[in-house]
Amino acid sequence: MQTLTMRAWSKRTAARLEPLALASLSLGAAAIHFAVIGEHFAEYVLFGAFFALIGWFQALWALAYAVQPARLLGWLAIVANTATIGLWAWAHLVGLPFGLEPGQVEPTTLTDLMATLFEVLLVGWLIVIAFRATGTSGPGGGDRTALEPLGTTLVVALIVTVAIATTVALSQAPM
Repeated sequence: MQTLTMRAWSKRTAARLEPLALASLSLGAAAIHFAVIGEHFAEYVLFGAFFALIGWFQALWALAYAVQPARLLGWLAIVANTATIGLWAWAHLVGLPFGLEPGQVEPTTLTDLMATLFEVLLVGWLIVIAFRATGTSGPGGGDRTALEPLGTTLVVALIVTVAIATTVALSQAPM
């Protein structure tokens, strides 16, 4: 009977920690985007506005998803973060066709790599949630979590790792 109780507790804990872990990835990316808003506004107003917009989206999305992990919120994050990843790749691999130096490839730093890594992990994880074999039709649906077999310790370790990695990335951000 004790094993059954522990298994039920573990499932409930994993189900609650999964949205928090996803939120931590989004908050990590948001914190990095907030840190570089001033630098990007100084470079080109449209760039600064984009960083402010995506930072606020990621921060507010994290709060909403942690409170109520709904399918619509999952899909919104997939779309917004995939677009951000695509824009980052364009700017860092080819160069954007607008701004003060059109076509100029942006230098890649630890700071932007970390934000992009968080976004890639977030999108990938949400896609896994979206297409689980449980018959759910989107992110946030169903009662199983991708973390169930991983355990509480690993989820907490991920959240702490995101906090530390964000701190390291922010220490490298230009002021």
